[in-house]
Amino acid sequence: MSHTPNSMFTLGRILVVSLVLVGAGTAVMNWTQNDAMPALPAAPADFPVQLVSAQAFTLDQPYTHWYRAEMPMVDAGMLLVLKVDEVELLHPRQIAQPVLQVGAETAEPLNIGHLSGYVIALLPAQRLDDGVVDLDLSTTPIFYGEASLAEELDGSNLQARLQDAIARGAQAPSMDVLKQATGESLHFANDHALRLWAADMIATWSPQEKDLVDGMRVPLLGQ
Repeated sequence: MSHTPNSMFTLGRILVVSLVLVGAGTAVMNWTQNDAMPALPAAPADFPVQLVSAQAFTLDQPYTHWYRAEMPMVDAGMLLVLKVDEVELLHPRQIAQPVLQVGAETAEPLNIGHLSGYVIALLPAQRLDDGVVDLDLSTTPIFYGEASLAEELDGSNLQARLQDAIARGAQAPSMDVLKQATGESLHFANDHALRLWAADMIATWSPQEKDLVDGMRVPLLGQ
């Protein structure tokens, strides 16, 4: 969990992230040019988030989870497909957005999803000594918290948001849902390879985001 990416890998990651941000910025511009921006729901946690697919993943080389204040290194977690009926939660905005949270952890949305209602996200988790990903979704509510900048939220903030969401009725996926949603475990050399896999999932579940998918598929520098 303490490895540092080499400079070439870092430059490649910067390029990929930049392209993704350009795609998101284009989506914001197109939306604001064509329609009035919808208002944020007053209480995002009131709206259910449905688990569609969950695959555990492990990595040889960890990456930084930029979506929380502590910025932990991640070498394991879950790749999730989520169905969000309240798409106003997902509209791209140039301001703080509702923060996707699974239990007391922030998830990293890899796409926008406001046109399809589907979000593909990375959820960090611990890896046990035997290599098993230590995450029990049957006890872990999935919800959107109040609009904020995810990178400013630390563990205490996230725990407080979780308790508020539970009080509002947020629940963990049922065993029946988990049985249908749980897929095969995945292993990759690094998060770039993981994100390439996720790009195919975005193309399947949210095909309207072709520009974003094309950006994610750009090869790393030097490869």
